Amino acid sequence: MSARVRSMAFSRRPRRGVVLILTLWIVIVLSILAYSLAYEMRLEMKVTKLKKDEAMAIAVARAGIAKGLTDVKNDLLIDHAAKSDPTDKSGVFDALGDIWAAPKDKTDIEFGSGTYTVEIVDEESKLSLNLARRESVALMMQLVEQFGLRDKEAEPIANAIWDWQDADDNPVGPIGENESDFYTETVEKVMKLKKGELPLIRMKNDRFTTVEELLEVPGMTPTLFYGYDPEDPEEYDKAIQSQWSNKPEERVLGLKDLVTVNSSGKLNLNTASKPVLIALMSAAKGSPGEAEALAEKIMDARQGSRSARNIDNDNAFRTAADISRIAEITPWTARMTFYQPYDIQSATFTIRSRGTVGEISKTVEVMVRRNYEVFIRDEKTEDRKRTIIEKVRKPTSHDRRNLQIPNSAVRVLSWKEY
Repeated sequence: MSARVRSMAFSRRPRRGVVLILTLWIVIVLSILAYSLAYEMRLEMKVTKLKKDEAMAIAVARAGIAKGLTDVKNDLLIDHAAKSDPTDKSGVFDALGDIWAAPKDKTDIEFGSGTYTVEIVDEESKLSLNLARRESVALMMQLVEQFGLRDKEAEPIANAIWDWQDADDNPVGPIGENESDFYTETVEKVMKLKKGELPLIRMKNDRFTTVEELLEVPGMTPTLFYGYDPEDPEEYDKAIQSQWSNKPEERVLGLKDLVTVNSSGKLNLNTASKPVLIALMSAAKGSPGEAEALAEKIMDARQGSRSARNIDNDNAFRTAADISRIAEITPWTARMTFYQPYDIQSATFTIRSRGTVGEISKTVEVMVRRNYEVFIRDEKTEDRKRTIIEKVRKPTSHDRRNLQIPNSAVRVLSWKEY
């Protein structure tokens, strides 16, 4: 082989090596691009599935709301069904044995590709923030104390709640000051600020529109309002999980769960929660130490069993006066009414429904008000009525009942999805 041929052969080898290296780099780059594209596609598919599950979870939760609305409506129709005169409201009561309160057909119900759980809360089982009675200050103080506050800590908060919604600008405690100056100075002292450093606090002096307005009341803390520290992830997760527990004693309750802005102002003795009953008996008897025992006597008397799944209405109070059948309560019924008017009927409910699809859960919360309406059948289209008129006779109770069309009307006050 000549020297020229040998030099040409050697000169080609480096070129072949460069081509091989470039080919390898191109393969690597294309592999990375393919992997990135595949990863992005998987990510997009996962996001799409999550969005789809969220939409389906909301739809399932709405189905649960429909179930709750049906139970609330049917309960009122059942109460009136046995009466000869549908307009007669005597003997009608709401209790924890009603179909709207029963959890057995509202927990983990399969619907489509998910499940829903429904809870219905009676707003009349809570204390009204808008009850225009000065005595409600003492009642609210007893309620706040159940969250571990002492008298000197609970009283200013109860006073501030009253001053927030009363019509005047005079604070409950001191004389000669206006509410804005008083509460501004009070908060400055608590925060250890100099006078004038804090913007002037102005009280609303009008009805509470939402329960969340309590957070704007001077002295109110998130921990007292929610029942836990919302800034603590562990406490927050525990509280959220407890919201759907079938055992009331396991739930984390805050002040927001015991008060309402949408009620008649009369407490339903059949559905009132234990903390509310304790506050009422503490205020009426003036002895917080005995209040819990009296509250438990009311709960035992009205439902016969403390098990949430075994409650019936056999022992429920049929009238507000029935509470007098508890001997220990009888001496205090007048003072109970003095602090908090009470009844055994309810008109406003909050329906909460949680829809779950896969790992996604969504909640729909609706507040409704129901009332019983009776319509008269049209005489031009009803043979029964024409027959009665033609015979010129006074309709009997049976005839009147046939001429009346009962209807349980439910109106939505608020709707939230989260």
